[in-house]
Amino acid sequence: MGGCYRQRYTPAADMSPDTEAFAKEMAYSPYISEVNGDNRENYRRALVQISAEILKVKSEMGTIKNEV
Repeated sequence: MGGCYRQRYTPAADMSPDTEAFAKEMAYSPYISEVNGDNRENYRRALVQISAEILKVKSEMGTIKNEV
């Protein structure tokens, strides 16, 4: 799966450590289009929010793991 992602979204994959840059690259890629009813800015914000939630859960899991 990771190889497919890197192949199709190379610029975004290169930016993946930087959440804001990654989200912007994905939202403004040719695969998102207002013609199809997509909203690029909403998509970008959603990616940033999802990333923040994942990082929060990851952090909490690390804390739980360390307590066990």
